[in-house]
Amino acid sequence: MAKRQKEWARQARFELMFKLGGACSVCGTDKELDFDCIIPQGDEHHKLDTERRVCFYRRQHKAGNLQLLCRRNKCHSKKTVADLKRQQEKEENEPF
Repeated sequence: MAKRQKEWARQARFELMFKLGGACSVCGTDKELDFDCIIPQGDEHHKLDTERRVCFYRRQHKAGNLQLLCRRNKCHSKKTVADLKRQQEKEENEPF
C-alpha cells in the first residue's frame, strides 16, 4: 500500500473512532479498542487490506452497525463468543 493510502486509512480510522466516542461501548475504557459490528458480518473483512477494511467499517457505521469494544477488559472477545454461540444455536434449531 502506498504511503498516501496508509496515511488516509490511519486518519479515517482515527476519525471513525472519534465519531464512535473513542471508548468501549461496554466498559468505557479508551485503551486497546477494536471496531465491532453489532450485527455480525462474518470475518471476510479481516482479510482485507487496511484501506478496504476502513471502507467496510465506514459503511457499517453509516448503517448504524458499528461500535467500539476493547481487548483490555475482553469486551470484544466476550461478545464474539456470545455471537458464535447464538449462531450455533440458530443453526441447530433450523430445519434442514
